[in-house]
Amino acid sequence: MDPLLYTLLPFYYFFHILFFPLQMMALAQIQQLMNSLVALQNTVHQQSAIIQQLQNQTPPPATGSTPRGPKMAMPPLYDGSMASCEAFINACQLYISAKPHEFATLQVKIMWILGFTVCSVTPSSLQRSRFNP
Repeated sequence: MDPLLYTLLPFYYFFHILFFPLQMMALAQIQQLMNSLVALQNTVHQQSAIIQQLQNQTPPPATGSTPRGPKMAMPPLYDGSMASCEAFINACQLYISAKPHEFATLQVKIMWILGFTVCSVTPSSLQRSRFNP
């Protein structure tokens, strides 16, 4: 055997003994990281399946309720004065146009508006008026 080889052989064993545990620790860390990566991939896959299930679900059917429309303030009480007449009419028109499903007929609209008046109009006088269909 070559004398140089005999000279280098102790260094080879020294480095092998010194760095072998470090190499094993690095391999153990790599294995641990690979296991963590697999676990994260499984989590992502499970979450993707859950998202797909949620997207495939149909929304629950309506419980027979009619659409409510936007939340609106009621018109102010009307005292019969000309100063507040235009504001009262505008507020009533705005409310009725925002919630048309609540006002199926003209009579319902008139009765609702009369509920906000503080003058002497009564539902029985409505029967005799020209608004009665």
